[in-house]
Amino acid sequence: MTVYFAAAAVLLFYLCCVPVKFAVEMRLRHGAVFGAGGSIFEGRYALRGAHQRMLGEKKHLPWKKAELDINKTDALPALLHAARYALRHLRLEQLNLTGTIGARDAAATALLCGLARSLQAVLEPVAPPGAIQLDPLPDFSCDGSDLSFSGMISMTAGHIMLAALIGAQHYVRRRLIPWKENIRLKISCARRWRTYATWWTWTPSSANRSSPRTARP
Repeated sequence: MTVYFAAAAVLLFYLCCVPVKFAVEMRLRHGAVFGAGGSIFEGRYALRGAHQRMLGEKKHLPWKKAELDINKTDALPALLHAARYALRHLRLEQLNLTGTIGARDAAATALLCGLARSLQAVLEPVAPPGAIQLDPLPDFSCDGSDLSFSGMISMTAGHIMLAALIGAQHYVRRRLIPWKENIRLKISCARRWRTYATWWTWTPSSANRSSPRTARP
């Protein structure tokens, strides 16, 4: 039996260490075309899936809105806690932006290109070498942009499961707070009513019967 538990523990450990890749690709030219993909271990398959979905060669993943009884007031803080944990273990694998930027104003065009290159300088320390390529070119002759964007992030399966558990824990804890307050209020009211009932049924005759008799001198 110990061997089975050890094998299951080792299998779970390696399963939690599996890297999960998420990729997106977008093309901006007279409208935005978007595609997303995911894979494990190899990021090129995630990028290939995102590119095929953007071109329409592959269908988008089916998305069905789940009808769950979720309180949005309690779900938002839980989601923020889960996202804060996930961001600490998120790894930026690739971020590319190529093409031309054109705006109605030449100053706005230059400003947008400068912001993109400034963002590259900010993100380069937290990304692998050569993973960030943000070099759009300004186009002052036209009023429109032709941009191609692609990005990929990765996270281990264990960190994804832990982020989901942290979010669920905070959500359940916030949902239990009104229930605990209601239970405490009921207990307090019951104790108070019991004290009032004891005081109401108390009479001097019952007090004399319950008290010991004292000898007369």
